[in-house]
Amino acid sequence: MAPILEVEAFYKSFGNKSIHEGTTFSLSKGECLGLLGGSGTGKSVVLRALIGLETPDSGSIKFKGDSLDDLSEEEWFEVRKQIAYVFQNGALFDSLSVYENLAFPLRRHTEFSEEEIQKRIRKILGELDLPHAENLFPAELSGGMQKRVGLARSLMLEPEVVLFDEPTAGLDPKNTIVIQDTILKLKKLGYTSVFVTHDMASATRICDRIVLLQNKKIEIEASHDELKDKNHPIIKFMTGDN
Repeated sequence: MAPILEVEAFYKSFGNKSIHEGTTFSLSKGECLGLLGGSGTGKSVVLRALIGLETPDSGSIKFKGDSLDDLSEEEWFEVRKQIAYVFQNGALFDSLSVYENLAFPLRRHTEFSEEEIQKRIRKILGELDLPHAENLFPAELSGGMQKRVGLARSLMLEPEVVLFDEPTAGLDPKNTIVIQDTILKLKKLGYTSVFVTHDMASATRICDRIVLLQNKKIEIEASHDELKDKNHPIIKFMTGDN
């Protein structure tokens, strides 16, 4: 089966600073791919390029076999309905309740009736164990709940791929496990995802495959089973034992 996402020979610089020099990886349907690397290695730059917020200097990105090079803003608009980006802080509208935050993309991008919108919101909140949150405002949510509500909003349009940008950053151990469990639940529901993180424990628990971004490109790749070996180069790199 052909990959759902392909990044090939991705190059990107900002001014005189080179960030990527040939980054290449692919994502299969139903897979959770972990994208690891130290600070400043450009993990988020790759994610942003997948939804058209960064433009490669060279190289190519394909989604379902179609090139994402040189798309118009209108064409990107359609791609972003299918590739959802989950921001670190949830990126919620502070002045809107959880319900209104989740209703926003449906009212803007679909012709759903209010009854259909309500049904969709309650279904997603139920799946993410947030059934009583719909009337709360972002300021009333814990950090972990804000991240889950941000995730819920990213799922409203039923995307084919979900991009997680450091979803466990800044969370205590309890909320980290909640986020891990939430993503594992989405895997069981069939979602395809890219999981960008510094959190090796989360990556090894959640991801089917992990790639390590180092020296401006993907240098090492490992399956979930391969990472059970504590001497694997990725484990040693992320624990600083190298």
